[in-house]
Amino acid sequence: MMRLILALMRITIRGALAVSVGLTLGWTTASVMQPTRLLAMGSDNSKPATSTKLSTKPTAGAAPLVIPPDVLRIQADASSALKQHQTWRIEATTSLKIDATGRQVDRSQKIESVVSTGGRFRHEQSGRLLVMGDGTLVVVYDMVSKTFTRSTPEPGDYPGPEARLILRDQNPLLLLALTDSMGIETLPTDSKVSTLDADVGPSIWVEEPDVRRGYSFEKTMLKQVRSDLSRLLSSQGVTGVKDATALVDYTKVEPVEAGEAGGLTGSTFVFVPPADAKDAAEAGGGELMAGDVQSLVGEALPAVTLIALDGKSVDLSDTRGRVVVLDFWASWCGPCRQSLPKLDKLLQESDAKEIVGYAINFGEEAAKAKEFVLGSGLKMPVLLDSDGKFSRSLGVNALPTTLIIGRDGLIKAVVVGADEEGVRSAVDSAMK
Repeated sequence: MMRLILALMRITIRGALAVSVGLTLGWTTASVMQPTRLLAMGSDNSKPATSTKLSTKPTAGAAPLVIPPDVLRIQADASSALKQHQTWRIEATTSLKIDATGRQVDRSQKIESVVSTGGRFRHEQSGRLLVMGDGTLVVVYDMVSKTFTRSTPEPGDYPGPEARLILRDQNPLLLLALTDSMGIETLPTDSKVSTLDADVGPSIWVEEPDVRRGYSFEKTMLKQVRSDLSRLLSSQGVTGVKDATALVDYTKVEPVEAGEAGGLTGSTFVFVPPADAKDAAEAGGGELMAGDVQSLVGEALPAVTLIALDGKSVDLSDTRGRVVVLDFWASWCGPCRQSLPKLDKLLQESDAKEIVGYAINFGEEAAKAKEFVLGSGLKMPVLLDSDGKFSRSLGVNALPTTLIIGRDGLIKAVVVGADEEGVRSAVDSAMK
């Protein structure tokens, strides 16, 4: 399921499969939900971020993921090894093999990246995706749709949740160099993490609800990440699964010594938009392009219970008999901040017995969502999808995305982007 689904591969499995597979391989025509801010990325002499540590705060209402001390030690040792040099060139091959009834996939792609001091990095998947940062500003450029997005993450959250998600699944070694973590703490909180010892080096084993991940090290350097997706495929109704493996295989990890050009120039960490590239915000298409989320039309909304800002549980299946509007948003999303108050006004002007709306916050803690609600005077109830699991299970990969659900519980329309007239028209149609 950054759309985040495997639309280009014509695999119609949504949800967590597309996150694990789509992000691992990057065969997407959009990257991930990204905030939109400044255009220029600054110079090679940009100041470093104040802090580049990953936040390890647990999702609201959930127990934190338990990470054993041995895992933290392995990450710390690898991070220390990376700190021995200021700049690293990292190359890898990502691959996906699926052998199941009606689904035969064998694809691979190259990744080239470089990471340096001050939070500067460049991650490029050949012909598909570019993610880069100068220590302050982060850009995600989808080479297929020729659309780019920009964000300025808070210093303690650099490189931001979206770039972090891409790097966690596509290039955890680069993420480790940036943040001292491979992002394991951002995996589902019911995952189980353990270690294995081998002759060549230690391994970290992660059992997620639907995915098994193995991180293999050679001495202190990460060499390979292997993800077993067979349970995930089976849970999505795919039968006859003989193999479902996503692989990140590091082929070159070498330092670029001081004084060596190493192919680096002053523009390595500077994003210059190609002439035919579009700023997603200026294009008015939401933060990114629409993906398989459109195929939800005509389907029933999956059963789900989310936590509201007041701490109460809300079962979305209890809304049968009324038209339901679900708006997926985040406080960092510029178009969301503009469109959400307009949707709120539309709902306030409507009969509450006939229609109900929920603003579903993607990937943020309650305090962040509450700050926006208080500042904007938003009246519609806000539900939290702090780990993004529900949003991704639907294939939502762009913000804002609005789902309009009919009285029969079936999704009638999906509107991607800040399209006030499109939402109003879809609501009017569902109300008839």
